[in-house]
Amino acid sequence: MITTVQLARVFETDLNALLDYENLSFKLWANVGERKRAERDGNIVQSYINGDIKVSASSMTANRLVMGVNSLTIEFDVPTEPPKTTITQTAADLAPVKNGQFWFVQEIIGILSQYFQNYQALELQDSEGVAYAVGIVAGVAIPQGVDLNAWQGNSVPVNVYVDMNIVQGGVVSLDIGVELDGIALPFQSFVPDRSGVLDAVVYSGNSVSKVLTTSTAFAAEATIPTNSVFSSSASAVSYLLHGNPNEAHFLKIKWGAAADADTEVYLVTFTRATGGLQGTSIASVTFRIAEVTEDTELIEVPNGFQIGYFEVPSSTLASITLSVNDGCLGYIAGQAYELTAGQSVTVPLTPESIVYDDDTEEYRVYLITSAAVTVAAEGYAFEVL
Repeated sequence: MITTVQLARVFETDLNALLDYENLSFKLWANVGERKRAERDGNIVQSYINGDIKVSASSMTANRLVMGVNSLTIEFDVPTEPPKTTITQTAADLAPVKNGQFWFVQEIIGILSQYFQNYQALELQDSEGVAYAVGIVAGVAIPQGVDLNAWQGNSVPVNVYVDMNIVQGGVVSLDIGVELDGIALPFQSFVPDRSGVLDAVVYSGNSVSKVLTTSTAFAAEATIPTNSVFSSSASAVSYLLHGNPNEAHFLKIKWGAAADADTEVYLVTFTRATGGLQGTSIASVTFRIAEVTEDTELIEVPNGFQIGYFEVPSSTLASITLSVNDGCLGYIAGQAYELTAGQSVTVPLTPESIVYDDDTEEYRVYLITSAAVTVAAEGYAFEVL
């Protein structure tokens, strides 16, 4: 099982990477409330900001798998006066109060908040080599009142409260990559689902009904904060306010952080959107999307997308090999692809994926891409609509 000693090492290493202060380090204690005092080496003094990790709650939530939730409190002692660590520091550098505030305390609280306010997903191994997925969410650092410590003078206790989810060999939600039209989806919640269309099968003389799945449908529901950072938020708000029906978008899901994690791309459309507005809370949008038909006469595409077709000799063509000059997402012959610049992709075709145009008497294979790109295929011209 993962120990607080391992977590202390992770937090300590990461915090020290953010601490741009000569001869000053964070030191976290996991078992008992020890204190590491300053150490002198000639004219150099190595000082420490000590912190204690305490487990405030713990529970296990699975019966055959090591899986649980832990609540931690990390108590830091932050000195109100900046430590004298080098001979070059001046009296102004060591002044505890600037602009009416304890500036060193503010600086350290800023570092703690910067680190702990971000969700984190870790993979750690215990002493027996068993791997665990660890998801961490914490609040910003909360300062308490000034205390007088005999070993370091005046200090401010600063607490960070951490919720940690652990599962043996698991995947943390933060490691699930979701993109809409190639842009990360900053979801608060994301619920993909696939449902089957079932036919009942009852055999003669038997009152027990069994089922046969005739088809399946993919859909997903997401809640995101509205923001100006990710354009996926603008797409959801646009559908909510203007209701552009059957507008196609690309949805990409990567189930885990591993390079070979299962990944799929879908052509989807918005089917529902609900705004969440209350008082001073952050405005959010909850929307549902589902796979959409690729029939170019029935769907619309956002600005920047491209629709075109290959003219092929007949409806019996088995495949087509294509490439693009720039990376994008593409949908062709009933399947979505992540297309890499200059890399050829062979797409299997069926008679259903080859469309006969009555006006031009041509057989066509349509391609939708998430960007305007140059498309080339071996033996077939590509025409942009």
